Amino acid sequence: MPVLDFPSAHIDDKAASKLPSVAFAILEGEKDPDRLSAIAAHDLANRDFIYTLSIMCSPEIHHKVEELNHALVSDELYHAVGYAVELGLRGSTDNEATLAIADRKDWKRLAGASLNNDWLAHIASGYALRWIVSRWRQPETQNDASLAKAAAVIEEWCRAKSIPGGGKQNITRNLWPRYRSVSHLWASLYMMNGADIDIRTVSGFTTFCSTAQWLLDQAIKIVPKGRRPGETIVSLDNTWAVPATYVPRLIWRTKDSEIDGGIVGYIWNNDLNAHDIRKTDRPPFLGKQV
Repeated sequence: MPVLDFPSAHIDDKAASKLPSVAFAILEGEKDPDRLSAIAAHDLANRDFIYTLSIMCSPEIHHKVEELNHALVSDELYHAVGYAVELGLRGSTDNEATLAIADRKDWKRLAGASLNNDWLAHIASGYALRWIVSRWRQPETQNDASLAKAAAVIEEWCRAKSIPGGGKQNITRNLWPRYRSVSHLWASLYMMNGADIDIRTVSGFTTFCSTAQWLLDQAIKIVPKGRRPGETIVSLDNTWAVPATYVPRLIWRTKDSEIDGGIVGYIWNNDLNAHDIRKTDRPPFLGKQV
């Protein structure tokens, strides 16, 4: 089972206190420990989100994840040096850092290209999983909780919105298989957007993680009608899970044991229409496309 390797998992309190965002806040006169801690936490949440987004866009192409990370670090070095010059600080960088800055790529452009490159597959995988989970959770609609039905609904939406490439055969044979391992992450992302939750904040990213893992926990139990026993819609063996330490859970402790009350802090709407892509508009970034 692949597990998201968040950058923040490798940064302890001492390292966090030396993050550029924290260091420059100190240089600007910030002394409040709580405020500095909040700056570090916000910085790390952003790093974790960008890393997660790179996995969501390239779940099986690891060199693209590394390329984006390198571009992000190089850009950070560039702006750190520039800011130091503005403050009149003197210093030097080693050859490796100098080359990284000189050869840096625009990480925002890389991220944007990854998002735009396969955008329909991203949307299709997220909404397919939402359709299946939402229908499965209500006994009267469990017969509709299948990839075939979800693909048919997405095809209908694509036709209504004049979006090419959304045929159900293409969805089931190509789009879904490419992003099935991160479909819960895409589903959670679109749910955050719908709820106006900023994933770049600490609380927003925690909600995103909790919701994604809750969706995954639901999906690994679902065996659509007509499938063999154990043939769930997604499998833990090849699906990207959120690290347990990043998913808050309700724990009851007794004298002799602990009882796991499940994931808390996730969002979910029991209204079936909330997970029906046909109820959404054409993506705004396609405004100039036909």
